[in-house]
Amino acid sequence: MLWGANPVAIKVGLADMPPLRLAWMRFVVGAVVVLGWAWATGRLRGLRVDPSEIRPLTVLGLIFTAQVATMNIGTALTSAADSAILLNLYAVHTVVL
Repeated sequence: MLWGANPVAIKVGLADMPPLRLAWMRFVVGAVVVLGWAWATGRLRGLRVDPSEIRPLTVLGLIFTAQVATMNIGTALTSAADSAILLNLYAVHTVVL
């Protein structure tokens, strides 16, 4: 149920904002939740990024942002049901590729 709910949640979000804004808002909400949890559990002190990790993390963040943005744009162009089917066929697509 949770795997199929993602495209439905995206379609609901797309009713109020464009796909790219919805993509970066998901990252903002996720970051606030993770940092809030780290702060509440006292683990924020151990959360450090080494200067040598900044570039790889930035590249990874950009790739993931592009993936979520294109998923939102694709979902905006089709129904939530079609989007759920395409998103959950990733195992088949991986084998074929």
